[in-house]
Amino acid sequence: CFPKPTPDTTPPVVQTPTVQLSSTDVDEGTVVQVTVSVSAEDAASNLQDALFTLTVTGVDNNFTGQATTLVNFAAAKTGTVSHVFTLSPIPQDGSRMDLPGGDGVYSVGVSALVQDVKGNKASPKSSTVNPELSVHRTQGRNPQVPIPNFTPQSGGFVGIPFSGTISATDIDGDLSYLDFYMVSDTATVVERMVVTNASGTTALSFPVTVTEEMLHMGVEDFQKNLRYFILAKDLEGNTTRLDNQNLVAKRMDIALIETIDHVRTPSSPHMVSHYRVPPSAQNTIVELPEGDRLPLQFGISKMTISLMDSDQFVQPGFSARGYIFTTPSEIFDGVPDVWRAEGIIDADKKLKLDMVNFWRQQDLDTSKWFVLEVVNFARQVTVRYVWNIQALGDTFDPLVQITDSGKDYREGVPLEFTVNATDELLEAISDLRILVNVGQSGWKDLEDVVSSMNPSVDPRENWLFGVRYHVKVQVLLEDTDYAS
Repeated sequence: CFPKPTPDTTPPVVQTPTVQLSSTDVDEGTVVQVTVSVSAEDAASNLQDALFTLTVTGVDNNFTGQATTLVNFAAAKTGTVSHVFTLSPIPQDGSRMDLPGGDGVYSVGVSALVQDVKGNKASPKSSTVNPELSVHRTQGRNPQVPIPNFTPQSGGFVGIPFSGTISATDIDGDLSYLDFYMVSDTATVVERMVVTNASGTTALSFPVTVTEEMLHMGVEDFQKNLRYFILAKDLEGNTTRLDNQNLVAKRMDIALIETIDHVRTPSSPHMVSHYRVPPSAQNTIVELPEGDRLPLQFGISKMTISLMDSDQFVQPGFSARGYIFTTPSEIFDGVPDVWRAEGIIDADKKLKLDMVNFWRQQDLDTSKWFVLEVVNFARQVTVRYVWNIQALGDTFDPLVQITDSGKDYREGVPLEFTVNATDELLEAISDLRILVNVGQSGWKDLEDVVSSMNPSVDPRENWLFGVRYHVKVQVLLEDTDYAS
């Protein structure tokens, strides 16, 4: 009895094919060779052949082309086969493929379908070339116009003022015209600028500078949305345009105090720093008229500050310290001073700072200086922002308000009262009186009434009646943290 033979139905195991270009950047008309290869293995039968399919697809045009070829393996269960395709501008049969004229980027890929001698076919395996194939026209090519590099830049914005170079190139050597203009939402910022070359050249360029005056920045303007347009032409009329290119210009030399939260008089001054002092600079700082100063309340001021500066001076994670100086000379005397608050700059270049503003009352309404000092990760000062302030004083009486009074007067139930006493500098809670009327006998201090009950307590009980006060201290009423 002979065993019944088991037919081979298992397909070969195929590796990912490889594909390689003889060149990835060529001029129109250049022949490009594409070498493809695939390896396979079969457990039971010999390998038969591999069907290669080469596909070329235009990335920036609608061109798609394919070429196929069948390559036989040697009589073995393991093997590798290869083939060289040729990409040519001339239409050919077989392993040649036509490429369209003109500039273009093309994706080149290959798939391999392998079968064994029993007709068992593996699933096709594919791969693509990286980098892709770039083809350039040898005549009539369009000019190249790069995106201008306007500086300074930070966080996707350009600073004010800013500058850059407008340029175009043409490898045909016939570039003849370049123009540029810029507008805001309401006005022309840069009138049309033009440079020409009647005989043609490989490159044209000119510098551009945009100032704060050109942007028509108002007092409350801190940034401008801009659009610019660039046009380049050659002698053959080939044209390249950059139209409606967006650009946001932002002041990068200020700090802005947006809000000041205060226990009595919160405000939103939205005031720009009066001076900006880089390291080692000795700015001339002068006292401003009282109406131009920043009113700063006596007590705790919770400030929200936006720092509009380049990454050279301000970065998320940098720390910032707040100081109060009496004279400008103290800012630059190099003598270490005690900072009154410290905070960390967040991802949006904003800062929360709790400034402790306690000063002698005889100094009220005199000119002082609030200095915000930015410190980098190396603990070096990168920049200082200075505001001339009007130092306000503790000129108000404390605010006292009974916000809750208990209504449960049963024996053994605690009497509960809630009283808010608010002030910039609350030194003490004194003369706290709670009056009660027992038996309609007239109003008396609660402490006196409670004390009058103690003589009737048996001394052996080892306890007496008493009154307990619980006081909570908060910087702001909405705070959840407090001293108790």
